[in-house]
Amino acid sequence: MIIACPALPHYLSVTQEGSRMGKTHSHIGLFITFVLISWNIFLSTAGLAQISITPESDANVLADALVVPGTGITVTSAVYQGSPEAAGLFVGGPQGIADGIILATGLVTDALPPNDQTNTSTNLGFPGSPECEELLGSGFISFDAATLILTFDVAADVHSLSLEFIFGSEEFPEFINNDFNDAFGGFLNGTPFIFDPGGNPITPQLFRSDPVILPPENGLEYDGATVRMQMHVPVTPGSTGNTLLLVICDALDANFDSGVLIASLQGRPFAIPGPINGFAPQLTCPTGFTVSVGDTLAFTVEASDTDSGNITLDGAGLPAGAVMNPPLPATGNPVSSTFTWAPDQSQVGTHQVAFVAVDSTGLQDSCSVTITVESPIDVTPPLCELVSINPGPPVTVRARVQDGESGLARLKPLLIVNALVTIDPFVPGTRDTVNIVMVKEDERKPSFVVFIATDVAGNATLCDPVTTVLSAVVPEGFELKQNFPNPFNPSTTIHFAVGEVPGGLPTVSIRIYDITGREVRTLVNEPLLPGTYSVVWDGTDNQGQPVAGGVYIYRMVAGDFVTSRKMMLIK
Repeated sequence: MIIACPALPHYLSVTQEGSRMGKTHSHIGLFITFVLISWNIFLSTAGLAQISITPESDANVLADALVVPGTGITVTSAVYQGSPEAAGLFVGGPQGIADGIILATGLVTDALPPNDQTNTSTNLGFPGSPECEELLGSGFISFDAATLILTFDVAADVHSLSLEFIFGSEEFPEFINNDFNDAFGGFLNGTPFIFDPGGNPITPQLFRSDPVILPPENGLEYDGATVRMQMHVPVTPGSTGNTLLLVICDALDANFDSGVLIASLQGRPFAIPGPINGFAPQLTCPTGFTVSVGDTLAFTVEASDTDSGNITLDGAGLPAGAVMNPPLPATGNPVSSTFTWAPDQSQVGTHQVAFVAVDSTGLQDSCSVTITVESPIDVTPPLCELVSINPGPPVTVRARVQDGESGLARLKPLLIVNALVTIDPFVPGTRDTVNIVMVKEDERKPSFVVFIATDVAGNATLCDPVTTVLSAVVPEGFELKQNFPNPFNPSTTIHFAVGEVPGGLPTVSIRIYDITGREVRTLVNEPLLPGTYSVVWDGTDNQGQPVAGGVYIYRMVAGDFVTSRKMMLIK
């Protein structure tokens, strides 16, 4: 990671001339080495965003600007202490810091670029802070403190807090090796938690070893500024009455101002053992998807970390059949994995898949993806087919109706003549088989039963799997008619006639064979009364499995009557 500062020398030497009310630069005297460490921040003079600062001392307004909504922090009170001109709001800050608040030891508006002075200083005449003096150690007196104190509760799933900040100072570079030392600190429930990566308080002295960004690259008026830092601190889940104190102050005198941009105070769901200075991984997930059964869903989750070191990416709640490539957990920086899944009908509904990225310090980020699986658009009407015919008496016909896609919505009688009809009770939307039993009332009269079957998607079909005209008008003999439609897909109807035979009822069979002569399906194999009939073939075999497209032969046998016809199933 690189901090790019055009024309920045490897070292800079300065000396102080005159009092702390002014400062000039020369190239003799004190040598300061700037250590550039890995932070993944790329800066250039061109294209820097222009920060905007508005003075604001209303503590509630400051709290609202600082706390990220919806992250489990509820502020119950807010207090600001200090000059009304030493606190404010900023937008468009440098280095990608989110909009937030600014606290300063002088005027907050003096933080605005350009860096056209080397000794910006305003003595506001306000007292210092005991918290600042605790950070600086014994013997230090502080001045012009600006303090924001929040009292807040956290939700039961909040285990830690985080915030970001950029500290800048006019004390740099002249006074970083003496006791003139401004300071910024944060205290959670009375315990300090804001430090640099080496565990030192945030003062201009950190510029001796930590990264420093000079103007105009730092986007501020201050002669030196830190990189954007992120702090994490543990908090008791569900706790109430917590206090957060943020303070900045001058030390030893009220001259040469410093300021701090603070943003993104938020609750985090992960636990940490203690305060950590470093950036949590940034995990990017899509928000959600809707996918139909049979379609393939694919998306990628990615994680990266501003800090060096590897990230471990893991997931939970993957539905059956889902694949992550590369498999999880995966390690790297950045690191990514692609989710692929083709849900089946049994997985219709809502699924939640969770992902987490954890870095080497234990900091983490998490996200979840909601996947809604829908049934495909149903364009196929319910299937209505013959189960059996019992010649009786009384003649009893059994049929069944089923819709395996959107489900059966209703069965409505269109015609019932000379028959008692019983239908299994069912819940609309069922994909189970619904049985229909039709019993002839008067054996001497014809019977007619016709239903319309409608599924949830609105597809409908006439339900007459064997349209039986049990009539006094007896066919002259046996007949097997050509199926219709032909060719067909997905189903076709075969009409046939049964004549009278001496000595009782003939056993009638209609079977379907493929072109090799192998039996595929038995449609009818029952003793039948004389009459005309029809039966529907849905293109499945005796096991209910779809058959391949092609030419099939259907044959009717009734005693000495044997005849066959050809039909073609198109796929």
